[in-house]
Amino acid sequence: MKITPALPESGSDNRSDSTVARGMVLMIFAMLMLPLMDGIAKVLATSYDVSAGQTTFGRFLVQACLLGPIIVAVYGVKALIPRQLLVNLVRGGLMSMAVMLFFATLRYMPIADALAVFLLNRSS
Repeated sequence: MKITPALPESGSDNRSDSTVARGMVLMIFAMLMLPLMDGIAKVLATSYDVSAGQTTFGRFLVQACLLGPIIVAVYGVKALIPRQLLVNLVRGGLMSMAVMLFFATLRYMPIADALAVFLLNRSS
């Protein structure tokens, strides 16, 4: 019985090592930023009495302002126009609701518990 390797051999993949390394660095950076953003949301909710809706709107507004120019610079203005508008609106609405409900839980729960519930995935 022959066992095939889980990862492709070096040189057999058309992606360069620098691309993979850049992806790993970006993923590490993102995973470090998420708890920081959640901590800011908790402070806003508990210390400054900012509603979950306001925090969600602010989060998505900042994301749009930061990513919009990058998307336009790399892919052009046409990249901002979705091919399936209704599907994207439904997806965005559901995602906004999920983030808003998560931010609402931060007012009452510790961040670690809220993240555990939010990321809970039943895979069986």
